[in-house]
Amino acid sequence: MAVNGADSVAIHIEGLASSIEKDMASNDPFMSPNCCIFKTPTILYRLNDKAYVPDAFSIGPFHHRDPNLIDTEKIKIKYLQGLISRSSPKTTLRDLLNSVKEVEREARECYSNPISYSSDEFVKILVIDGCFIIELFRKEVNQVPKEDNDPIFSMSCLQQFLDHDLILLENQVPWVVLERLFNKTKEEHDMPLIKLAIEFFISAFSFTEPPPMNETMIKDIKHIPDLIRKWMVSSTEQVEESPGLVAFRGEKGWQPMPCVTSLVEAGIKFRRVESKSILDIKFNDGVLEIPPLLIQDTTETVFRNIISFE
Repeated sequence: MAVNGADSVAIHIEGLASSIEKDMASNDPFMSPNCCIFKTPTILYRLNDKAYVPDAFSIGPFHHRDPNLIDTEKIKIKYLQGLISRSSPKTTLRDLLNSVKEVEREARECYSNPISYSSDEFVKILVIDGCFIIELFRKEVNQVPKEDNDPIFSMSCLQQFLDHDLILLENQVPWVVLERLFNKTKEEHDMPLIKLAIEFFISAFSFTEPPPMNETMIKDIKHIPDLIRKWMVSSTEQVEESPGLVAFRGEKGWQPMPCVTSLVEAGIKFRRVESKSILDIKFNDGVLEIPPLLIQDTTETVFRNIISFE
């Protein structure tokens, strides 16, 4: 039986409608409110891709199984063994897995891209990587002993790689996972997790004395880059009422700060000052006072990933 033109168009439209309805049913076009761990936007990535890609350690699912990062997996397993062996009261690996399993859905929603790993695989990644980070932080402050043959503390290159890899936005474990693993393995005199993390990253900045933590500002932490950002901003909030604090805000909001060349041509002078916040920049009587900033291998990585997160 022949199908006339009108019937053919109707069938074609019906097929298109069914296809679109299927797409709408299977894909949520909006990100979860919990989404906070993103792949680097192309517009930023193309400026310096090395500032966003891990050198040696895969953390979280995005770079898991990267053949260039496989060699350090055995270090993470070793750290997991050490953490479990010291836990008191005795915490088993099954306790840690069950604890993370309880927040698996929330953790998945933290990632902007769909996670292809099964439930078991995903939880395994979070537990191994999360425990590695916690054990690393504890060793950094000598809260737990460092073995003589620990490659991270006996090979300076691995420490440099970690300083870079742990700050990458797309190389993260959600903070809610770190908190659960930390609480399951902490001992009576352990330093709080937030302080452990900040102590680890102090070397990324040129602080003669670390900025004080404003605990009212440092809350609802999403991951390590978010903690670093809130720590920096909270230290600035404590001095924002200081006379002469630079705030390039006009009627239209924050304004771009002129470059140094333009400021010098306008007669502005510069003076180095000591401060507990690298953001504590003040302008008094034609003099712009700026705290020193230590420029090292990780400096660009830190700021680029915080910018990417913002």
